[in-house]
Amino acid sequence: MTEINEDYPMSELEKWIEVHGARLFLYARQQTQTHADAQDVYQEALIQVIKRCKKEKLRFVPPIRDFFVSIKCRAIDLYRQQKRRQAREDKSAETEKVIQGGDWFVSKIEKDEVSQHLIEALSELPEEQKEVVLLKIWGEQTFQAIGEITRVSANTAASRYRYALTQLKSLVNLQAI
Repeated sequence: MTEINEDYPMSELEKWIEVHGARLFLYARQQTQTHADAQDVYQEALIQVIKRCKKEKLRFVPPIRDFFVSIKCRAIDLYRQQKRRQAREDKSAETEKVIQGGDWFVSKIEKDEVSQHLIEALSELPEEQKEVVLLKIWGEQTFQAIGEITRVSANTAASRYRYALTQLKSLVNLQAI
């Protein structure tokens, strides 16, 4: 955990982490799916408990139970985030399959016509939605990456994508009539 340096006196918390850190990390690893996730959960839990100690002006290290509880909560939060992200990605992939697939019996002329309608409809979308569609379909980016690129949350990026697809579908249907 922390490197022991004889010249530097370790704080009570550093000593505590030196003694209990391995078992806390082992618990974090057991609660998560990957080593990297365990490291994130472990660090977040330590930071949360340390911040609470500072906020409450505690002069002692809280019971180890508090750290285990914090790790468990962080692992649950991480799992839920990953599950929601995967659901968004699955829904997006499903929608893309519908848009891209299912046209085995459509002639090349009809495909070109639909492509032209899509290009025209895409130009009518608001800039935020158009950007998300371009990054998702042609840029092959995840909603998380799109959120970072456009400086919005992954949920906002996913919502913009869904709204864009709904609008594109209605615009293409109107133009086809």
